[in-house]
Amino acid sequence: MALDHEPETRDLTFVHDGHTVKRFVTVARDRAKQLMRVSMRYVEEFENAPPKETTGAITMRWFWRFERLHLVRRLAVEGSAYANGHVHLLVLGRKAQDPKGEGERK
Repeated sequence: MALDHEPETRDLTFVHDGHTVKRFVTVARDRAKQLMRVSMRYVEEFENAPPKETTGAITMRWFWRFERLHLVRRLAVEGSAYANGHVHLLVLGRKAQDPKGEGERK
């Protein structure tokens, strides 16, 4: 199972506008609320100047399988997932394959 808190680690190094940029990521999870907050710190290195740091964070909610199935079924019947106007929801799914290998399950 995933840790509640992952300490900062460098997960990416890339070049942007000729400067090396390192991305450091910290992850904190709230299992009761099913939230994951990913904090990112970018350090851009310059040849003749001190490094520039930029930070950002995103919060995501995860869904358990039964919740996703319920949401997908509701979308098929009731329409839009954006009915409340303030909830941003992305659900990716595909039809399950028939365990006998005979195509998609109905």
